[in-house]
Amino acid sequence: MKDEREESPAVTVVVPVRNCEKTIGKTLDALVKIDYPRDRLEVIVVDGISNDKTKEIVQQYPVRMLTQRAEGLNQARNTGLENSTGEIIAYTDGDCVVSAKWLRKIVANFDDPEVGAVGGNVEGYRKDNLFAQYADNSVIRVMPFSPRRVTLNHLKPFLYAPGCNMAFRRSALEKAGLFNPNIRNGFDEFETLERIIRSGYKIVFDPEVLVQHQHRSSLREIMKQAFNYGTGGALLLKMLPESVLGKWLRACLYGFIVYVLMVASLSSLLLLTGNLLYLVLILGLLLFHVPILMIYYSGKGMSPRSFRRILAFPIIDFLRTFSFCLGEAYAWLFFKADPSTSQTHPSFRAA
Repeated sequence: MKDEREESPAVTVVVPVRNCEKTIGKTLDALVKIDYPRDRLEVIVVDGISNDKTKEIVQQYPVRMLTQRAEGLNQARNTGLENSTGEIIAYTDGDCVVSAKWLRKIVANFDDPEVGAVGGNVEGYRKDNLFAQYADNSVIRVMPFSPRRVTLNHLKPFLYAPGCNMAFRRSALEKAGLFNPNIRNGFDEFETLERIIRSGYKIVFDPEVLVQHQHRSSLREIMKQAFNYGTGGALLLKMLPESVLGKWLRACLYGFIVYVLMVASLSSLLLLTGNLLYLVLILGLLLFHVPILMIYYSGKGMSPRSFRRILAFPIIDFLRTFSFCLGEAYAWLFFKADPSTSQTHPSFRAA
């Protein structure tokens, strides 16, 4: 009989970090204790020139640390990939905590040779903060989520392997190419996943592949995150206009433009005529979603004691959506996408 080490594929876990001194210890604590044969596992931390104590903390753990001098999360992912040895390359972030069986669940999904990538659910590990709670309960979740295992032959707008909880078959990445370093702010992993599928592979989303994440804990952080996602979405729309997500992003962009024009037109009419009917219409456009979403959040089992969340979450939804669309419009006007970097990177070689 083969022993466990012979049956377990070699896995490399890549952790891009930058200024993660408050969270990287928890991330590495979980990784060094994970349930997987030690001699079949390597952990590579790719540091983006942190100016806090991240490096000093990482050096206390039995992991490899590389320095990433070029900017961007995808470039850090590429650096980890090019220096890895594993048959399976798994990614998480420096503000995440993986579950004990994380790698076991990932590896089990690669038993099917047609599977090129695996992802799973992401939950917040802070339960005492209103804004962190929002990420796991919002009408459109901040992170992809599924209650059941799903096999994807094409990507969906809200169901794909998230960057902080994804893994790839090495041969699939060799065939599809590296991560695009030009996409830095949001949906950075989506374009690579799209190429994985175009290369003939399937993607599995398994809720048992679980990671806990430190969600944004203030309104300012949520709005900044949404704006950045919007800018990344605009680049993705330029590169993959006919993808499912591209079509959804285009609808968001056009809808936002129409919405802003309607509010601006009604505001002009209000100023010109002084007719308060226009003020009512403006308020209706701005606030019509609030009672609808309050009913939605009430139906999610929030008790009367949760009234603060039932009232706050619809307002956060509006501000988050507005920030996302504003970022998308801004990047559509001022950012350029370089589609040449979305192809197979010539420097990639199997380790």
